[in-house]
Amino acid sequence: MATLTKQGLCFWLLTLLACQLNAAEQRKRFDIKTPLWMQNIAALEVPSLRFEDGRARHYIEYCSGTLLHDVETSQPRYILSAWHCVEHYHDLSQALRVRFPHLGDGNAVYKARLMDSGGRIDRDWALLELSASIPEQQLSGLPLIASDPEKPATAAGFALALEQGKNRLSFDDTCQTQDSISWEHCVTSKGASGGPLVQTLDGTTGIVGVISQGDSQTLTISFPSTRLPQRWRQRLTL
Repeated sequence: MATLTKQGLCFWLLTLLACQLNAAEQRKRFDIKTPLWMQNIAALEVPSLRFEDGRARHYIEYCSGTLLHDVETSQPRYILSAWHCVEHYHDLSQALRVRFPHLGDGNAVYKARLMDSGGRIDRDWALLELSASIPEQQLSGLPLIASDPEKPATAAGFALALEQGKNRLSFDDTCQTQDSISWEHCVTSKGASGGPLVQTLDGTTGIVGVISQGDSQTLTISFPSTRLPQRWRQRLTL
């Protein structure tokens, strides 16, 4: 019976992984026809440390983030991501690494430091500052805007479930509002955490939420951009 139970568990896990992969495959991939605003989405590599069974385990947390438009300067250098991506970032001597794989020089790596965060999962946001500004002619960043529940949104990020997902941006542009934080028909997966939910309203394309959690199939939970602290919304909202 124990053997059958293990076999059943293995079958269930394989089925679950297959379902998640099939769902992730529904995501579109970044290409030359993709809206230009997606170039502002970054791949993050976070040096992390966790203690398991009394032992320290070092690993890299792969997440996504978005370059923000700064109304106070023409040189954007802030990245919006999710708190749970930096939850186990403890060694401040190691810089966070930020890449824009879809730009001309896809191998360029920017260092960043953690500026601020929500500090817990129900305030799942984090703000990073790049060590050097990205030239304005390359990227201008996206502003924060309030969402319109009547319009679809696009969830974008670097989904690890996809082939080359760590280096190739993918997205789902059919996300529909379920409530203030939940989006249905919205496929995301591990690695896309911290990426944006984006809408274009009255001619302005902006971030309405940060990808926080999901079931890797149809439901995505976000942290709304309107709930960011006023000290940051003032600077990052048009």
